[in-house]
Amino acid sequence: MADQILATYEPATARMILEVVRYLQQSGFVIPGGRKQPGIFTAPPLYVKNTSDEEIPAYACMQSTGVVVDEADPDLTLIRVDKPVDADGNAGMYLFNGSSPIPIDQGGIAYAGPIVRALTDGSAITHGAAWGPVEGKWAITNGGLFRMLGADVLGTNLSRIYISGASGCRLFVAQLTSAWNSLSASAQISSINGTALTVLESSTIYDPLGIFGILGVDDYLLAIKQDGKYYTINAPCPS
Repeated sequence: MADQILATYEPATARMILEVVRYLQQSGFVIPGGRKQPGIFTAPPLYVKNTSDEEIPAYACMQSTGVVVDEADPDLTLIRVDKPVDADGNAGMYLFNGSSPIPIDQGGIAYAGPIVRALTDGSAITHGAAWGPVEGKWAITNGGLFRMLGADVLGTNLSRIYISGASGCRLFVAQLTSAWNSLSASAQISSINGTALTVLESSTIYDPLGIFGILGVDDYLLAIKQDGKYYTINAPCPS
């Protein structure tokens, strides 16, 4: 009875079943080795549409650009995604593709965290290190908004990350590149990982109370980022 054939499938159907099983395994819904799935809340997937000019790789870092109604289902709204255009999230929320590539102008499934699989650029991985998006790249790299948990065994250059910069305030180092003008100035912004700094971008920094007006070009300040803007909070005393 155990060897009895219960059903047969066309090759296309068999491949589809295999892809579904692989997807469930990679998503953590089917756990090998007899371990039991814990009864925890799992964040629902997000439905996205690839509006870039190339196929989106599996587990790629994507950036939202808006929404669009699904042509095949008028009741479904898709999030438009493309390659990141910045490293700080000002242009849109970062999402991560699932286990299947998304062809050009097609839909797919993405995840927003807080823990996701992410494609990396192949750099050495250290637990707890800051990683983040790269302008014009699908892979993340050292320095940025996310926290590295470690390498993932499901693929090459694949990791698990914690999206710690999705909300709230974070601390940065700013080096002034212009004089103050109406309580704001231009600055080079760097992320902080222990004592290491990684340059992220050039941006405007704000001093709402005018406390740091004595500082000038090339001086350093500590800043926080809140609601997409940098605010200075501390600085060394000028000599």
